[in-house]
Amino acid sequence: VFNPADLVVKHNSELGAIIGNLYQRVIQFTRTKIAPEIPAADDSPESDLDRAFIKGLEDAFTAITDDLEHHRFRQALSRCMDVG
Repeated sequence: VFNPADLVVKHNSELGAIIGNLYQRVIQFTRTKIAPEIPAADDSPESDLDRAFIKGLEDAFTAITDDLEHHRFRQALSRCMDVG
Protein backbone atom coordinates (compact mmCIF):
# COMPACT_ATOMS: atom_id res chain seq x y z
CA VAL A 1 0.00 0.00 0.00
CA PHE A 2 1.36 3.39 -0.96
CA ASN A 3 2.09 5.70 1.93
CA PRO A 4 2.98 9.32 1.03
CA ALA A 5 5.14 9.62 4.14
CA ASP A 6 7.30 6.73 2.87
CA LEU A 7 7.82 8.56 -0.41
CA VAL A 8 8.96 11.72 1.38
CA VAL A 9 11.37 9.80 3.59
CA LYS A 10 12.81 7.84 0.66
CA HIS A 11 13.19 10.96 -1.45
CA ASN A 12 14.84 13.02 1.23
CA SER A 13 17.15 10.40 2.67
CA GLU A 14 18.09 8.16 -0.23
CA LEU A 15 17.22 9.51 -3.65
CA GLY A 16 18.51 13.00 -2.96
CA ALA A 17 21.76 11.62 -1.58
CA ILE A 18 22.23 9.21 -4.49
CA ILE A 19 21.59 11.85 -7.14
CA GLY A 20 23.88 14.30 -5.37
CA ASN A 21 26.57 11.64 -5.09
CA LEU A 22 26.29 10.79 -8.78
CA TYR A 23 26.51 14.46 -9.73
CA GLN A 24 29.57 14.96 -7.52
CA ARG A 25 31.29 11.89 -8.94
CA VAL A 26 30.73 13.03 -12.53
CA ILE A 27 32.04 16.52 -11.81
CA GLN A 28 35.07 15.21 -9.89
CA PHE A 29 35.87 12.66 -12.61
CA THR A 30 35.64 15.37 -15.25
CA ARG A 31 37.92 17.69 -13.28
CA THR A 32 40.60 15.08 -12.60
CA LYS A 33 40.56 13.04 -15.81
CA ILE A 34 39.60 15.54 -18.50
CA ALA A 35 39.98 19.19 -17.52
CA PRO A 36 39.15 21.63 -14.76
CA GLU A 37 36.23 22.84 -16.87
CA ILE A 38 33.49 20.76 -18.42
CA PRO A 39 34.47 20.39 -22.08
CA ALA A 40 32.23 21.54 -24.88
CA ALA A 41 30.36 18.84 -26.75
CA ASP A 42 31.97 17.69 -29.94
CA ASP A 43 30.72 15.99 -33.06
CA SER A 44 32.54 12.71 -32.43
CA PRO A 45 30.55 9.63 -33.35
CA GLU A 46 29.05 7.71 -30.45
CA SER A 47 30.93 4.65 -29.31
CA ASP A 48 29.30 1.31 -28.51
CA LEU A 49 29.71 2.20 -24.83
CA ASP A 50 27.92 5.53 -25.39
CA ARG A 51 25.05 3.80 -27.19
CA ALA A 52 24.74 1.15 -24.46
CA PHE A 53 24.69 3.83 -21.75
CA ILE A 54 22.04 5.88 -23.56
CA LYS A 55 19.95 2.75 -24.21
CA GLY A 56 20.13 1.84 -20.52
CA LEU A 57 18.93 5.30 -19.52
CA GLU A 58 16.11 5.20 -22.08
CA ASP A 59 15.02 1.76 -20.86
CA ALA A 60 15.08 2.96 -17.24
CA PHE A 61 13.06 6.06 -18.14
CA THR A 62 10.47 3.92 -19.93
CA ALA A 63 10.19 1.50 -16.99
CA ILE A 64 9.95 4.32 -14.43
CA THR A 65 7.29 6.08 -16.48
CA ASP A 66 5.29 2.86 -16.73
CA ASP A 67 5.57 2.31 -12.97
CA LEU A 68 4.36 5.84 -12.26
CA GLU A 69 1.47 5.58 -14.72
CA HIS A 70 0.34 2.37 -13.01
CA HIS A 71 0.76 3.83 -9.49
CA ARG A 72 3.70 1.58 -8.59
CA PHE A 73 5.48 4.36 -6.74
CA ARG A 74 7.84 2.23 -4.66
CA GLN A 75 9.00 0.35 -7.75
CA ALA A 76 9.48 3.64 -9.63
CA LEU A 77 11.49 5.07 -6.75
CA SER A 78 13.59 1.93 -6.54
CA ARG A 79 14.35 2.13 -10.27
CA CYS A 80 15.34 5.80 -9.90
CA MET A 81 17.79 4.87 -7.18
CA ASP A 82 19.18 2.04 -9.34
CA VAL A 83 19.98 4.56 -12.09
CA GLY A 84 22.05 6.57 -9.59
